[in-house]
Amino acid sequence: MHWLFRTLRLLRRHQKARLPAMKNRKILQHAVDDALLLVLTASENAVPLSDDTILSIVTMKDVLEKGQSTIEEEARFWSAYEAAAQCLKPITINSIKATYDPDPVHQPFWFSLFSNRKTPLSRKCATSYKFLSMVTLLVLISLQVYWYFGQSILADINSQSQSIEELRQEIVKIKVQANSSNAQSTNATNLPKRKRISKTQLLRAQISDHTEWKDAAMGHLVQWNQVWRLLDFRPTQTIASNTSEVYSVGIADRSQFVAAENTLEAITTDILPILYGLIGACFYILRQLPKEIEARTFSMNSYIDYSLRLAQGPLAGMMVSYFFSATPNTTISHYVNGEVRAPLNASFDTLSPLAAAFLAGYSVEFIFRFIDKILSPVLMESRGKKSPASIQVVKGNTATDPQDNQNDKPGRA
Repeated sequence: MHWLFRTLRLLRRHQKARLPAMKNRKILQHAVDDALLLVLTASENAVPLSDDTILSIVTMKDVLEKGQSTIEEEARFWSAYEAAAQCLKPITINSIKATYDPDPVHQPFWFSLFSNRKTPLSRKCATSYKFLSMVTLLVLISLQVYWYFGQSILADINSQSQSIEELRQEIVKIKVQANSSNAQSTNATNLPKRKRISKTQLLRAQISDHTEWKDAAMGHLVQWNQVWRLLDFRPTQTIASNTSEVYSVGIADRSQFVAAENTLEAITTDILPILYGLIGACFYILRQLPKEIEARTFSMNSYIDYSLRLAQGPLAGMMVSYFFSATPNTTISHYVNGEVRAPLNASFDTLSPLAAAFLAGYSVEFIFRFIDKILSPVLMESRGKKSPASIQVVKGNTATDPQDNQNDKPGRA
């Protein structure tokens, strides 16, 4: 047993002695593979390389395949590697690896899921960013259509309520005129009286027609509210049954209307700016990514920058939307049981903050410069206020030191 442990100890020492050489050979082999990629990229992009550079790289590849390399061969190889990297700037070995595809034959997506073929980082990023852009666009279109339907329903309800109120005022005017003419009840006034009665009946028929349209729009509003209420897991609150039926219906209509107004406000001021900022960031990435892939400058750093932009776009869109306020052209009041309620903004001026959110997501650097421009005067002013005080303190300390020294000298004497 003693000789067995001794043999194992010798083998372990021999293996430890070979580890540095194996590690250096592995590093050199990776460097040769990278240098060959540089030569391949230079040939594809018509970048001239010297014959000595190409010869040194190919020679080192052949030497590693056959056996051990010498110091002179390694020195010539590293010089050739540096020369090839200098000729291909701004293309780097990292960007080449991120865009190089050893098997350029494009296969369907479902085939790539079950294959072990290595996909370059550029293709993975292009696929993921396309998918994210399509999903964001579909969500944005769906939410925009949903917002438009709710806005149209509320505008229709307000329009019908206003028409009903105007018709009721016409009926009141006719009744006032009829009461004023009752004092003179003659045969000559029978004909105008019949006209007033027929006009009143016509106005009431119009009121009934507008009421039916309003009830139909209110039914659509209830269905519209059911979509976002699916996300609310709280128990629904029923209306108290001890009140009269007419008053309960009025409260129910008002609650539906207020809920729809609040939902539209949340969508307009919070959700849509975030989505527009995200779609702006996706639009920028989809515009810049093909350029970097074509120029062979796409690398892992580019992927990190694009990932950060996807997070910066929604934040910039939400922030910029607060700097733009919608200025409605007209406001339509809401009528419930003949009473004027809260006004509704039925204009489409809210699209201007959304356009600003899209531009903010597309150009995040502009938002950063805008914020720096706002804050720079304040920071300069605060620094200007602090610097004179600090200077006075420093001067005061330097001025009092000699006096203290002079006062100390007589005391010492």
